[in-house]
Amino acid sequence: MTIQCKNCGFVNPPNMRFCGNCGLRLLETGILPTPEPLAGKESTNQIGELVGADLLDRFRQAGLEAAGQRRQVTILFVDLSGYTHLSEQISDSEQMYELVQRCTKMFANDVYKYDGMVDKFTGDGLMALFGAPIAHENSAELAIRAALDMQADLEVLSAELKDRLGAEIKAHIGLHSGSVIVGGVGSNMMMNYTAIGDVVNQASRIETAAGPGMILVSDVVYRQVRSLFDFEALAPLQLKGISQPVRAHRVLGTKSKPGSVRGIEGLYAPMVGRDGELERLNQAVNAMNIEKLGRFAAVSGEAGIGKSRLISEFKSLLSQLPVQVLEGYSLIYRKGIS
Repeated sequence: MTIQCKNCGFVNPPNMRFCGNCGLRLLETGILPTPEPLAGKESTNQIGELVGADLLDRFRQAGLEAAGQRRQVTILFVDLSGYTHLSEQISDSEQMYELVQRCTKMFANDVYKYDGMVDKFTGDGLMALFGAPIAHENSAELAIRAALDMQADLEVLSAELKDRLGAEIKAHIGLHSGSVIVGGVGSNMMMNYTAIGDVVNQASRIETAAGPGMILVSDVVYRQVRSLFDFEALAPLQLKGISQPVRAHRVLGTKSKPGSVRGIEGLYAPMVGRDGELERLNQAVNAMNIEKLGRFAAVSGEAGIGKSRLISEFKSLLSQLPVQVLEGYSLIYRKGIS
């Protein structure tokens, strides 16, 4: 039975999956179910990056097309493990293409969820930036959370398709943090926002060293987030193109009782330059105790200006008063909270 394409009207021979004229999908006869679209509408911006529609304006406002800038970022590389063996299991090239497309879109969705940006797709994986063009003080944390979500999502997909594929689908992920040059590179005909530097190369090498289902991070990343996640230390890695052995750690998961990522363990220094703000908070608490009426205070400022330290000093003073302190936390990424 012939199949008429709903897009262009071309009449295709029986059993065609894609229109021979415009390429539109015709039949869902492959091993893969219809993939779910990424959250929100996808769009491709003028420099060729596929981004979630709600992030596109934020990327532009953050200087997506600006000249090269030096930024502290965390680089994430992810690829499917055992791609050659998987290709042998799935002899139909169209079905293999569908699988790779579904996996890479799923990875991209996890990147955008944590305000990261897909730098480029690498066949059966991708490279992502956290900390540029949208700056975050906790880019390493966001990158690891994205990596954990990638592995969790892939585990669900693998279980769903295991009987039809006859094999598990796994990925290996590598992360490294450091200073890079980011910005638009290329010509007027084709330009991409990307990161350039040794940090990118080392992140790629760490990913290559990771086994199936593993997330490996450099020692630089580990030191930033060791109070938030559980790790397993590995023997130093001898990576291609890097003369010195590289210390790496395997991510095991989030800590049941995460600690603080701020400050240096064992080191204490007095707070400087915030006496006025601290006094205003003290006055609000004293007035509350005397008048028995509630007070509201908001502390806001740029990243790294000292908000957390001010609140920490304030809490230490509250311990001397008959006041009950309740704390709540929210992860710093774009998903709305209602």
